[in-house]
Amino acid sequence: MASALPTWVLLHGWGSSASVWDPVRRRLTRTHQVEAPDLFEVAPDAGIDTVVDALHQRYPGPVAVCGWSLGGIYAQAWALAHPEQVRRLVLTASTPSFLRRDEWAYGMSANELETFIRFFEQDPRGTMKRFAALGVMGGREAAPEVGAHLREAGRPALARADWLRQGLQVLADADFREQAESLACPVDVVHGGLDRIIPVEVGEWLANRLPRGCLTRWDDASHVPFLARPDAFALLIDAYGDDRDV
Repeated sequence: MASALPTWVLLHGWGSSASVWDPVRRRLTRTHQVEAPDLFEVAPDAGIDTVVDALHQRYPGPVAVCGWSLGGIYAQAWALAHPEQVRRLVLTASTPSFLRRDEWAYGMSANELETFIRFFEQDPRGTMKRFAALGVMGGREAAPEVGAHLREAGRPALARADWLRQGLQVLADADFREQAESLACPVDVVHGGLDRIIPVEVGEWLANRLPRGCLTRWDDASHVPFLARPDAFALLIDAYGDDRDV
């Protein structure tokens, strides 16, 4: 007898909230359960261990996890800490290391991130607005209604500026490159070819390095591919959810 489908847990990125997933959730038609928590409400701080422990307790059964950007970093950490629980990953516009490091040219430099943090501390709202604009630049997501949706999804997060500041430190510290080959579950990487925040080469690296990784590349999408193609993204989630033998 086939096992029950795992719960899908959708993890939003930095400067956003659970509502960013609404266009995808509305399109999901299968019977599997879908959860999208506000991470700043689930965990008291943005530290990786704190967030992973909170998610592990909140969703104790088998789960499939879809993480966008910073949410994908938490998703990788969750799968590494609890491989018996996390049955599948979807990493969309995410990375094992947001910061540029030795032998890793695909990240933001430490100076650039320090400057971004300083701007955020001086003007959180304006910095988030500019970050959202950069995320959709050049891609299908540049449509005005998508930008409006991203800004609206960021409002709840803005009320937790302390959590957002901690999230930036997570982006500075996290580095899962060496653990990539330890992610044993299937990992589906969805990346936009026009991503100016996390370049598509990161998605290619992940798909090649992960033992069970594969890449879906949308050349007309930027940093928010699930909003560039919400119908196609929902179909991917539905298709992955049909795979019970993971």
